[in-house]
Amino acid sequence: MITSLNQQVLIKLDQEIQKALNEVAARHGISIKSSGGGKFSTTNAELKVRISVVRNGQVLSAEEENFKRFCSSYGLKPEHLGRVFPLRGDSYTVIGLNVRNYKLPILAKNNTSGMIYKFTPQTILQKLNQIPEEDTDFDEPA
Repeated sequence: MITSLNQQVLIKLDQEIQKALNEVAARHGISIKSSGGGKFSTTNAELKVRISVVRNGQVLSAEEENFKRFCSSYGLKPEHLGRVFPLRGDSYTVIGLNVRNYKLPILAKNNTSGMIYKFTPQTILQKLNQIPEEDTDFDEPA
């Protein structure tokens, strides 16, 4: 019996909750993931859950959907999603768009570390050889 909530208790509960979510997801052909974060006190907790449609075996994230929907507003094209570009000796894959981040809205995953970084649209266009290269702006992990 749980009488008080703390980080360790919530981590264990999250694992059990994810197992139950996986069963529901499998039954309905969707993806349901505990997305981390949330708030808690010793007596209450809020956990975040992301539900996504699965198409052709792939989960379409909100960031991917945003990229497809709004990329033209940033001078990009839908076909830039999933493209790989080099930067500072590493390769990155364009994975989405965070419409809430005005300065660095483009998300790309480092193909070596798996970490997600934020970029300007100009940097992406430069690295995909769409415009001449100047300074490239990106911020450490998203």
